[in-house]
Amino acid sequence: MVNIKHRVIKTNEFVFFLGLILLEVRFFMVNLELVKYLSPILDLSTTLIFLICILIKIQKKELTKDNFVRMIIIIVLGLISLAVTKNPFVLKTGLVILSADGIRFKTIIRTDLFIKIFILISVILLYFSGIINTSFTSVRGEILRNSWGFRHPNTLGLIMIIIFFEITYLYGKERNAWKIILSIMFAAFIYLVPNSRAPLYVIIFYLVISLLKYKVNENFLNKIIFRKNLLFIIFSLVSILMVASYANSPLIINIDTEIMSNRIFYQKIAFEDTGFSLLGKNISENTILDNSYIYVLLGYGVFIYYFYYSIYKKLFNSVMDDKQIELLIIIVSILLYGIFENSLTNIICNLFVLYPFCTKELKHA
Repeated sequence: MVNIKHRVIKTNEFVFFLGLILLEVRFFMVNLELVKYLSPILDLSTTLIFLICILIKIQKKELTKDNFVRMIIIIVLGLISLAVTKNPFVLKTGLVILSADGIRFKTIIRTDLFIKIFILISVILLYFSGIINTSFTSVRGEILRNSWGFRHPNTLGLIMIIIFFEITYLYGKERNAWKIILSIMFAAFIYLVPNSRAPLYVIIFYLVISLLKYKVNENFLNKIIFRKNLLFIIFSLVSILMVASYANSPLIINIDTEIMSNRIFYQKIAFEDTGFSLLGKNISENTILDNSYIYVLLGYGVFIYYFYYSIYKKLFNSVMDDKQIELLIIIVSILLYGIFENSLTNIICNLFVLYPFCTKELKHA
């Protein structure tokens, strides 16, 4: 009987990681002609694979009543969002969360790190061998920005910053000198190749806060900021206020030009063209909207915004309960990254959100 249960768990994990691999290949390797050609099949396959994971849990009666209700709500929200916005990210986020239940969190992060490093090396090798012949190159000042086979230099910067955070989470606890060296290495590569500003800002932010992490504790202020997920709301309000003040504020315009690469200007245009709604709207792929909070509000609507807010609130509470300070700093850094990119809507760009739903191996940090 024990052996049967053991095989079920292993099978479920295998199916989960198979779906994760296909999901990441579909997103990061889109410049490979074979992946581009198979995109519709990959989209359907990943959805079916994660549904199989959930069906295995239902068949083996591994879902509690609360989890079953959560499953129904998440799938319904995902299907409504897909119907209205034509975008599957919310549905896939829900399916991945439901499928990860019962799998060890560190196993997911460790496996994802391997997958992303493999994809990074593969895309770069395919680019330099000429198999991927599509690449994005631009000039910023005197610096040449190159995507090295990825869809955009910022996509290369994105996968690098995720790998950075997964390495620091798994191997960086209480090793400040090692963190500094790692930060310098990643920052140097990101500056010299994709020259993506957001990852550089976030690495600096993470390093400073991480070196001072002894000051992050369970006090009244932190309970409000983290347990109530006030940080998510603050970043949202800051994003909206910058857009609303853009036309009448030379300071905001200057920040946008010098730091934000005209992101606020394009967000203002998106606001004017789209506006708020309860269920979101189908935003054109040509729309430049590099802000996760505004992207969710405009593209997915107020209901889905609350869905993402609830996920991060649960994440913060779970991390605070378990006193996982290192993980807390990483999550705050990723939320800051959301001001510069819309990647928070894509589950593969932040698998740390799975922490409350997984089996944990607690070691306070």
